[in-house]
Amino acid sequence: MNMKTGLSQEQSLKLHLSQELRQAITLLQYNSMELEQYVQELALDNPLIEIKEQMNPNTFYHRRQFQGASWDYSEIDLIGSRSGGLADYMFEQLRMIDETDRIIKGTRMFVEQLNENGYLEEDAGIRGHGFSDAEEKECLLILQSLDPAGVGARSLQECLLLQTNRHQSKPKSAMDIISRYFTLFAERSWKELSRISGYKIQEIQNTYDYIQTLHPKPGSTYEGTHASYVVPDLIIERTGNGFEAGSNDAAVPEISISSEYESLKSQSGQGELKKYLSAKQQQGVWLLKTLDQRKETMVKVMKEILSVQQAFFQTGKPELLKPLTLNDLAEACGIHESTASRALKGKYVQTPYGTLEMKFFLTNKIGSANESDQSAAGAKEVLLRLVNNEDKTSPLSDQMIAAVMLERHDLKLSRRTVAKYRDQLKIPASSIRRRYTEASND
Repeated sequence: MNMKTGLSQEQSLKLHLSQELRQAITLLQYNSMELEQYVQELALDNPLIEIKEQMNPNTFYHRRQFQGASWDYSEIDLIGSRSGGLADYMFEQLRMIDETDRIIKGTRMFVEQLNENGYLEEDAGIRGHGFSDAEEKECLLILQSLDPAGVGARSLQECLLLQTNRHQSKPKSAMDIISRYFTLFAERSWKELSRISGYKIQEIQNTYDYIQTLHPKPGSTYEGTHASYVVPDLIIERTGNGFEAGSNDAAVPEISISSEYESLKSQSGQGELKKYLSAKQQQGVWLLKTLDQRKETMVKVMKEILSVQQAFFQTGKPELLKPLTLNDLAEACGIHESTASRALKGKYVQTPYGTLEMKFFLTNKIGSANESDQSAAGAKEVLLRLVNNEDKTSPLSDQMIAAVMLERHDLKLSRRTVAKYRDQLKIPASSIRRRYTEASND
């Protein structure tokens, strides 16, 4: 076999991304806070980039959710955030307890074994550290007497019992039902529970309603839970003729290219310095250009959304959102789908109805009897209204909801789709939504 070596030329097409193009793609997918951090870091490395101080600092808007965007059925709202965590809060309480140093030390060791929800794992204990059984029990009792109520429990059942034990105005049946019939109670086998225990269904219902006021994860409220605040990249404002979409300029750092170094570039014998300054100047110019492109693209996308979703902006009703997919949006704007995706990712817009994520306005089309345009978002709002207005003693099943939505609202959904939307809205199944009355015992 003859083998030869030599040089040959081959022509091929390859996509080459310049540094500037990479920067444009990166900046487009940044939200306002990420963009500000990026520009600050770039300015530290480039002496020609100057960041002007904003006369009015960035305004932080609280993110609003439409009523019905989620259905918090069994969780109570988180209490105000605290500067320290759960352990710090409990250590503060221990400093005020009149006990021996040894018992305080043992209790602190228990605190250090709490998980993020305020529970102790099955193998948690302090006997392996030289404490007796009696000392361990005493330390555990002290731990469980601290705030928040329910901390130091080893199970959900014990957590609820610890909280219930502190309340004077609890239903008479609560302690007994939780301690003796918890499995049947949690599984909502209430008729069986009533037959075994002798409690009426209404008494069991009252206990259930009471438990909804307790917190199943007492420690989670002390782990740095902060209110959700965002800086909108865009603003929708009412005008005399309707609405107008614009950029929130206060959310983007205002930069300029310094001219102080121009004289150095013209000096002789400064080749390396001149080369360095020219590169930094070009980097700054590209940054300005890229920021303008980012703004132009995002405003263009938002204007198209505004055009399609006029019914929503006129009324503020999510059920009036029209079907709009990412591909449809990209085609209407004359940009690639990936560009549209980056323009939407993590971005928020300030509207007359609160600060909303831009992806909120994208929704798929669903079937209807007369082939009219119906959106998934609208279907979810209708579903939510049906559940909110249903007879709680006889709640609607998923199949019944599908039938009502078709008959009354021309929304053609399968039972599976209803169940999927219900899960997304955090709406429990009909068996859990059902409420009992005195007549239920009959």
